[in-house]
Amino acid sequence: MKLYSGKDEVGMETSSVPIQTVSKDKLLKRKTSTYLMLIATTTFWGSAFVTSKISVGMVPPSVAAFVRFGLGTIFALLLLLILKIRDSSVVITPKGAWKGVMLLGAVGVAFYNFLFFWGLTFSRASDGGMIIPTISPAITMLLAVIFLKERFRWLQSVGIGVTIIGTFVFFSSLGLVGMINIERITGDLLFLLSAASWSIYTLIGKHIMQKISPLLATAYAMLFGSIVLGIFAIPDL
Repeated sequence: MKLYSGKDEVGMETSSVPIQTVSKDKLLKRKTSTYLMLIATTTFWGSAFVTSKISVGMVPPSVAAFVRFGLGTIFALLLLLILKIRDSSVVITPKGAWKGVMLLGAVGVAFYNFLFFWGLTFSRASDGGMIIPTISPAITMLLAVIFLKERFRWLQSVGIGVTIIGTFVFFSSLGLVGMINIERITGDLLFLLSAASWSIYTLIGKHIMQKISPLLATAYAMLFGSIVLGIFAIPDL
């Protein structure tokens, strides 16, 4: 900890004030833990494509999506309750952000998963695993430039260019002689739409999470999204 002393705006001497410093070891540990959590996230997300493909072979897509996020909602709300019990100051309702989390649930949970699971009934899990994680960031950047007036960095421009070329090559390969598969192309187009919905969810979430915590936003988005999915799943139950 360092001490700071000097003069204020009117030239008066100020008393020594402690300044918090973070050691390089702590910064390295934080950085390492952050990357480990990101790796874990991508691992869970990647495995979701395979397990979801298996599930749509057993139950209708609407039911699979509802069960997936219904269970996720229960877990997230229980986690919020546990945090509230441990610390009474923890906020467990999205005060002032109800409309926002409802919109997140509709776009990022209900609409995204409806398209995602529907796409899995036509196409391969590997297609979804390649299209959604690669196309979604590119769409997000483009939407951020258009609606949030963010500026491109040259590396981002290169990344979008590579993504567009890769997408073109991928869809061109589906149209090669002897490889045309209308069902697979239909499923991949649904994956593209789900990637777009996830990008919209990301931009909305950026705004909402300035008001409430990420856990709170995610929990209630899953709750409202699960309700919408449940309504669509009723005929298939």
